[in-house]
Amino acid sequence: MDQEDSLKMFNALLRKLGHDTTSGQIMPGIDGLRALAVAMVVIFHIHGFGADSPEVRLFGMLNLNPWLTTGHLGVDLFFALSGFLLMIPWAKNIHAGLPTPPLRSYFQRRFYRIAPAYYAQLAILFLVLAPIALTTWHAFSPLGIVTVFTHFTFTHYLFPLTSAGLGINGALWTLTVEVCFYLVLPFIARFFVGEKALFSLLIALLVAETWKYLSFHELYDVLVWLVTTMIPQMASYRYDPIVMKMFLAHQFPAQVFNFAIGMYLAGLFCQISSDSKRRLQGPVGSFLVVFLLAVFAFQAWSVGRIDVWQSGWIYVWFISVSLVCAGLIFFASFSNAFSEKVLGAHPLRLLGIISYSVYLWHFPVIYFAKNYWMPDHLIGIGKFYYLMALCIPLTLLIGYFSYRYIELPFLSLGRGLHGKK
Repeated sequence: MDQEDSLKMFNALLRKLGHDTTSGQIMPGIDGLRALAVAMVVIFHIHGFGADSPEVRLFGMLNLNPWLTTGHLGVDLFFALSGFLLMIPWAKNIHAGLPTPPLRSYFQRRFYRIAPAYYAQLAILFLVLAPIALTTWHAFSPLGIVTVFTHFTFTHYLFPLTSAGLGINGALWTLTVEVCFYLVLPFIARFFVGEKALFSLLIALLVAETWKYLSFHELYDVLVWLVTTMIPQMASYRYDPIVMKMFLAHQFPAQVFNFAIGMYLAGLFCQISSDSKRRLQGPVGSFLVVFLLAVFAFQAWSVGRIDVWQSGWIYVWFISVSLVCAGLIFFASFSNAFSEKVLGAHPLRLLGIISYSVYLWHFPVIYFAKNYWMPDHLIGIGKFYYLMALCIPLTLLIGYFSYRYIELPFLSLGRGLHGKK
């Protein structure tokens, strides 16, 4: 198969998948950033959770661990993407003096976007995977009922006991944060357009920084008191302070700046001048995307070296990450050469399109590969390479079929009922 045949095949596949963004536009660069985000998260979990963080060197020289251990930054990129893309229809209408999108159709479109594939994953998690992996799992026990209910209502990460996806799918915590954003967006969107936008962004920053500070101080004591009061049998449980504080520090208020900076730049995107747009579609735009990707790579490398979570850097460092993520999204949304030809390359676009289903399924695949399919003789770097070779193709296959036969039909249904997704 020559290059022309390959391009035709990918073009046909992309058309078949019928993908567009919330704004109704095709943005190849945005798909590429989705691919980057999900790849970072998947490899991070393979390396850390699956293979127990062995040292990995490129050609025996360059230590890759600083990047392999910071793939969680892909989640920050996902949150900024949501803020940017979901804000565009609101910003366009507000700038044009038109009514904002109807709440009913907005929430229905959001439901069609995330719920079907998520519920399919939950059904298999609770009915198939949990009975295999957990001898103590009983879906109809009091804790089982609470766990199922909170997951199906997207509230599981609001409570410590239900926050970890039974240990089989610990990546689901982001769905609670994402849905919290969906709920507040319609009521705060207008404050991120026009003269009030910068002030609103600063308020979001203040909320995030205050919550992070309290998470490592007063909120921890309040959380332990609430849990032990509401569930007396938990009074003797030894809470790991770091785990509980990290649980608090990842709640929606701590993430609000990630969403807000995306919203702010969406407002700028919708009112950018023609001259500026032309410049960003040319070499200037490509340079800025490449530059910010380099900065993002440096930020990932620097996390462990400055001990972000255990120092005052937490209040500064994550601001810079949010700014870089949002800047990447903003400049990649223009049709410059790098966004079109590199981030928009067909394999990256395809991964970006199916990234949500890949995200939903990667953790259970890694869990079972580690605990049931791992040869006993493998240790260290061998475990990492084995899991990479097994989990990535299997996750991509499951992710593709989940998108093709669950996500896509419901996305088409949503578009049919309410116009563009």
